[in-house]
Amino acid sequence: MTSSIKVQLVHLYNLILAIKLAYKKKEISEGEIEFFFKQLFLFKGFEGWRNLQHDMINMDEKVEKTRFLSYKRELIKIYPENGRKVAEIIEKEIGQTFSYREASRILNFRIFAEGSEISKSLKMFEVINVGFLCPDHEFKTRLTQLVYEQLSSVFMFSEQPMKFHDFVKLAAWTHPIALIPHRSLNTLNAISSMASFFGLELELIRSSDLTTLPLTSTNPDDEQLHLIESNLQDYSMAANLEGYVKDASVYTRLEVPTSLKADPEQQVIFGSACMAKVNVENALRRKDRLVREHEASAVGASKDPVKEVERAAKAGSWVMISSLRFPRYWNKVVEVLDILRADGKIKNTFRLFFDL
Repeated sequence: MTSSIKVQLVHLYNLILAIKLAYKKKEISEGEIEFFFKQLFLFKGFEGWRNLQHDMINMDEKVEKTRFLSYKRELIKIYPENGRKVAEIIEKEIGQTFSYREASRILNFRIFAEGSEISKSLKMFEVINVGFLCPDHEFKTRLTQLVYEQLSSVFMFSEQPMKFHDFVKLAAWTHPIALIPHRSLNTLNAISSMASFFGLELELIRSSDLTTLPLTSTNPDDEQLHLIESNLQDYSMAANLEGYVKDASVYTRLEVPTSLKADPEQQVIFGSACMAKVNVENALRRKDRLVREHEASAVGASKDPVKEVERAAKAGSWVMISSLRFPRYWNKVVEVLDILRADGKIKNTFRLFFDL
């Protein structure tokens, strides 16, 4: 089992977690949560709610009558008394069609104003749901307050991103950690340095790069295929290899359309396109076969990777698996870890990294 959160979605995740905690503490109801997300999803770019440079609305844009009536109906359904009072104030002051700017003025300086009669009876999550009439900067401030209050009541919460170094040390995970490589970071060096810093053993299970593998096949087209393997993204090069274009119809097993038979130049273009596709597909199949052969020989020649993971889990050391393709013994690793986890035999310092 692996899990990850995209950096740009962290704030949305924090908001969802805060609402879930409030629900678990019975501070809000299912109806309130349903209303909240239904309203939130109406606004474009809602996932960036914490971004101060991003506005969920254009303050001069009009709120249509149908939008307001839908909001009013749903609001009264979850807050029969206060919802009706809010709707009456809005309709009396600015009607049923108005701009977000007008709605912001009524909400912040009339309904939510300190000392106003209705504001005294509104709980925090009610204020947030009512605020969906105009999700301006004041609305974002209330969401931020909700996140901090709820998460700080359970966790040592901070919006500042934790350094990866500390993150790996503090995370008490018994599940594998997937690492997506970045061109500016040598993943192996980074993990090795951290393991050394914490005084932990790091077992590396790794296969060689494909370019170092010998071509063992007796296929007569090996030389051409090897060339194509290094240029798979350059389809035009594959299309123009001499010796393939002129006999394209034979290699592709495709007949040239009747409409092209009278035009030799068009026949060459058609054959080139077909041959490019076939060459690339052949190269990919060959690459697949070489990877399978290499993984089989690498695993057979080295220690049993599943046993190495099991040993590390019990000892509390680290294992890093780095290979060309996702390892075929993955299911066995999962089964072993599930058994050890159920028996409580995985030490807290154990980490299993997959360099993807």
